[in-house]
Amino acid sequence: MYSIFLSYRRGDVEIEVEQIARMIRIWFGSGFGYVDRERIAGGADFVKTLQVEIERAAVVLLIIGR
Repeated sequence: MYSIFLSYRRGDVEIEVEQIARMIRIWFGSGFGYVDRERIAGGADFVKTLQVEIERAAVVLLIIGR
């Protein structure tokens, strides 16, 4: 279970999301941040996986770019 789910639009704020995820892991531990491209296996049901992980998260952090 991940406590913080990071939601963002690809190609817009990916560098910032990586920095935020890194800081979350430093502050709270490696299991606290969920970034989709790091955790979804190839061939997995992308939409279903995201729904499940969002429901499990204590916090959903929306990162809005340009």
